[in-house]
Amino acid sequence: MYGPIQIVIGLIMMYFVIGIAFLSAIGIMIVILIISYFISKVAVTLNEKSLKAKDERMKATEEMLDIIRYIKISAIEKFFYKKVDTKRDKEIKLSISKGMNFVGLASMFWLITPMILTLSYMTYVFMGNDITSEVAFTVMSVVNLFEYPMYSLPNAVS
Repeated sequence: MYGPIQIVIGLIMMYFVIGIAFLSAIGIMIVILIISYFISKVAVTLNEKSLKAKDERMKATEEMLDIIRYIKISAIEKFFYKKVDTKRDKEIKLSISKGMNFVGLASMFWLITPMILTLSYMTYVFMGNDITSEVAFTVMSVVNLFEYPMYSLPNAVS
């Protein structure tokens, strides 16, 4: 609830320390939020597909268990094994895709703070200023203030 307020206060504090170089931090945040929105949409789609694949596999397994005597008598186990294995493979591929999507989203959000700091410092230096320890550590402290709200923002977006 206080996340956006904390981010705004942190950005105002950054403005007082590094001037308009804080706009680079806003730019990074906006880009990250847009990217996370689309990645979250992909995650939702993958989750729906994964649940559907799991249902199909469970249905095929249940069907096979219901007629197990007929399958054994008729010697058609291989057909049903292939049917269930195909559905399991599809489910595994979707699970891997979901995992990769999660890793991408998580790593992107762990990189927010270093990206904000690096870009803010670079902008500050390119504007003709020198980075002193006062400026560097103050900006680090301010960015740490809105680090947690930035991590929780994707949940609010999705």
